[in-house]
Amino acid sequence: MKQVIFFSLSTILLMSSCKKDDQSISAANILGSWTSTENHITGCTDGTSNGTFSFDCPSNDCRTFVFVVDTAVVNDEKIVSQYYSTSTFNNGVAVNESGTFSLGSGIMTLCTEIEDEEVCRNVNINLNGDVLLIFNTNDDTGCEEQTTYERATN
Repeated sequence: MKQVIFFSLSTILLMSSCKKDDQSISAANILGSWTSTENHITGCTDGTSNGTFSFDCPSNDCRTFVFVVDTAVVNDEKIVSQYYSTSTFNNGVAVNESGTFSLGSGIMTLCTEIEDEEVCRNVNINLNGDVLLIFNTNDDTGCEEQTTYERATN
């Protein structure tokens, strides 16, 4: 009987220590500035758009992300807001976007206002130290894009 109880307790202890790793990324891990280094594109309906492209930051062709967290107290309630801004430079012309972000298990939701309407999109992300990968699919072209960003500042 003692052997059965010992075996049962050992099994329960072993199973409870084997929980699945949490793959979520917290805002604290991605705060700061990120600069693009490479863009890998596959699956485009126009095959000439497929390939791997390097960015020339900070010169002509570049993408940047900045993530910040703001904490305020309103009526004794702590409010935490997560903001992002991104700039895409193409031949010296900048296209800027800003809004809020939230993080889930490997997914970042970016929300911005367009013509007084909030528009949100989800992108898959992966963080490995100072390297952030953002995965995006363009529904119009079928292109699957993996952009590599390196941490510029914390």
